[in-house]
Amino acid sequence: MNAPHISNMNFLVVEDDISMQALINHILNKLGANHITAVDNGQMAIDLLTRVKTTFNVVICDLYMPVMDGIQFLRYAANLEFPGSIILISGADKSILQSAHQLAQAHSLNIIGSISKPIQPIALEKILMSLGAMSRNLHRELFESITEEELRKGINGQELKYVFQPKVKPSTGEICGVEVLTRWAHHTRGILGPMTYIPLAERLGLVTDLTKEILKFTMRQMKTWMSRKLNFKIAINVSVDSLKEYDFADYVITTAKEYGVKPDNIIIEVTESQLVQDIKSTMETLTRLRLHNIGVSIDDFGTGYATMEQLKRIPFTELKIDRMFVTEATNDHSTRAILESTIQLAKKLQLQTVAEGVETREDWTLVDKLGCDYAQGYYFAKPMSGKMFETWMVNWTQACDVLLVS
Repeated sequence: MNAPHISNMNFLVVEDDISMQALINHILNKLGANHITAVDNGQMAIDLLTRVKTTFNVVICDLYMPVMDGIQFLRYAANLEFPGSIILISGADKSILQSAHQLAQAHSLNIIGSISKPIQPIALEKILMSLGAMSRNLHRELFESITEEELRKGINGQELKYVFQPKVKPSTGEICGVEVLTRWAHHTRGILGPMTYIPLAERLGLVTDLTKEILKFTMRQMKTWMSRKLNFKIAINVSVDSLKEYDFADYVITTAKEYGVKPDNIIIEVTESQLVQDIKSTMETLTRLRLHNIGVSIDDFGTGYATMEQLKRIPFTELKIDRMFVTEATNDHSTRAILESTIQLAKKLQLQTVAEGVETREDWTLVDKLGCDYAQGYYFAKPMSGKMFETWMVNWTQACDVLLVS
């Protein structure tokens, strides 16, 4: 199933300034939007969503409005379990806009961006393009319609596809590792991203089966690359549900040995927000993995609830800084301060750092200047197949010297 084109999306603009409403409508029209509804306060928007909450793909909402402001709107939208995407706009201080953005995330709303006024068309266009493969309401529809039988067939058959995104050293551009990601090439539904099927696998108790398939494929791929004298680390995302199983560490260790992969070339990534779940069994598995020289990375750092105590207790080797603290750091003082302090914290804890979401040369220059160990993002490469990755490595190595001096 493909994402709806902008021309087919339904937009709700919540803005009390008539001239700003007109500007947003003009920008959306130029981007190809045909279905736009506008209201001038949050209460009107909530009344509308209450009646037709499944029809809007995107809400563009101002913060400062009469009757019900944008902050209140977020709480009510969360209570309605609004499934669409939300973009916040405001002429208020950037710190207020950033706090509202984080509040929307805390409400589990699908916040896809925030824009300071005056709105620039290119800023709105960039956010809308980030809707990418699928909006949240389509994720939900798929999640609810996929059966356990389908998922088992997808895991055990040949429908899982694997892509790789490289990590490089900002100081030299040297390729130092890759992250393996999965896609489900469903025979009738098309290409499905991980957010469609991984939560379902967790709910059905199949996520460890899925993870083991990914591990086996990854080890086979590593064995192939080693035979071609390619040597780098590979990172694999693992659900806490798998880490809670006491024999999971044994499976990782045994599979690596079976394919002749050195343990210190493997990194297990766990998302920060999941760490609070069953910390005792998670700590045991992660500590055993470290005992056998397998790296452990805390992913999306800054978006969850990890405490300094958890960073102290769990033997992490790497800290991946979430893209929200990287992509805006060149333009926003507060974001840059958070990025810089996170890198300094990691250094004091003797952890390697990875900056996610490096999308521009300016991002690359900044993370290098701040002393980040590794960088990952679209500026270097999007996720790609194993064969494409090998070709990219050759081309990147040839181009890197030019990039570093330009």
